[in-house]
Amino acid sequence: MNLKQLIEKGISYELQSIKADRELVKDIQLNLNRTGFECGSADGIWGAKTQLALNRFVDSKQLVSPRFTPAIAQALLTSETVVKTRRQINTAGLELIKSFEGLRLTAYKCPAGVPTIGYGTTEGVKMGTSITREKAEELLKRDLEKFERTVERLVEAPLTDNQFSALVSLTYNIGVAALQRSTLLSVLNQKSYRVAADQFLVWNKVDGKVLAGLQRRRAAERDLFLKS
Repeated sequence: MNLKQLIEKGISYELQSIKADRELVKDIQLNLNRTGFECGSADGIWGAKTQLALNRFVDSKQLVSPRFTPAIAQALLTSETVVKTRRQINTAGLELIKSFEGLRLTAYKCPAGVPTIGYGTTEGVKMGTSITREKAEELLKRDLEKFERTVERLVEAPLTDNQFSALVSLTYNIGVAALQRSTLLSVLNQKSYRVAADQFLVWNKVDGKVLAGLQRRRAAERDLFLKS
């Protein structure tokens, strides 16, 4: 069965039933990819990428349902291709990062002992290096692209601009690996937004020692995450 036949017959499928119909799965995958909700190869095999892409599609159309319905099938067939643009941190998130990182035009060691410069740039930094304010802005923009992509890739739950930006700020500070293994990410992907917000406050230590500056930053990021 394909999407058109499902619509004509008015059938709603449980996801477990869809998985057994490779022709239908392949049609779903082709249309998810066509509309910009990439799920990888259209091979007719229902996997995690297909499930995630479909979840994002139905969320975007406000068609969330425990079943695969003719309405979802119709939306897939008739939706136009989405021109995907990389999501970026908003002004509130950017100012939060700048205020807590501060601007240093000469390399220094952060509390963790890592050579740092500009607004918290560490990649390729050596002690004794100096830069201009313009270079610091350039480095910040470069660094943010990495963390923006990370949040887009790892977070499966829908995010507001403030939620996305708070997570970029957190990841900029704690690193990709830390976010990836965090309880925060786990509960967020279960759409437990309030629990995820409180998890920001956990990341307030260096070498097991609570730092006042990190406490203030985590509170600010949590507030931004919860801001409507």
